[in-house]
Amino acid sequence: MAKRLDPNLEFYRELDSSHRKKSFCSCTTLGIFFLVVLIILELSLFLLARGFRSSPNLDQPALAPDLPQQLSTVELEDGYFRLVISEGSLCSSLAQVKGFRNLSCQISDEGLVVAGKFGFVFPSNSRLVLNPRIDKGRLAFDLASFSIGKISLPSGWALGLSMAVEEAIYKNAPDLDKAEVEEIEVTDGIVAVKMKKAV
Repeated sequence: MAKRLDPNLEFYRELDSSHRKKSFCSCTTLGIFFLVVLIILELSLFLLARGFRSSPNLDQPALAPDLPQQLSTVELEDGYFRLVISEGSLCSSLAQVKGFRNLSCQISDEGLVVAGKFGFVFPSNSRLVLNPRIDKGRLAFDLASFSIGKISLPSGWALGLSMAVEEAIYKNAPDLDKAEVEEIEVTDGIVAVKMKKAV
């Protein structure tokens, strides 16, 4: 008498043979894939954190707090005068802003470069570059660039900083508020602002 095969048994044999076929997406392959992704993420975070920790490159040391310098004005003829902003007087003015610490200032063709700690949000290796301009007869500053360490950030993150710099300069140069700015000259180490006294 011939043995009759159970139809259920045939189903289980097919199921076993399909499990024996090698699949690309096995647990081992997925584990290796996630391990590689994890290593790449950790390396990216390490490089990003390393960029944030690096210091801005300024040739000038931080301002000594016991050496304050004032903004100076020079009288010219016909009601004109010139405001002279040096690197030291810029740092002295900014050191009075709450939260600004460990400042280094440099004035060059690039603009006014200020590095240090700005408020509670930005770390001590922050760097901003400001360009002076005339806005409706007033001295104003455009934020050219902002970075933390080697990482450049959108200028929108530090818009309040350019206004704080402007307020600090106006606070330390009372004649500036009562005059109309006509010309700005930026040279190495100095910003010269030519103004006419308001009548």
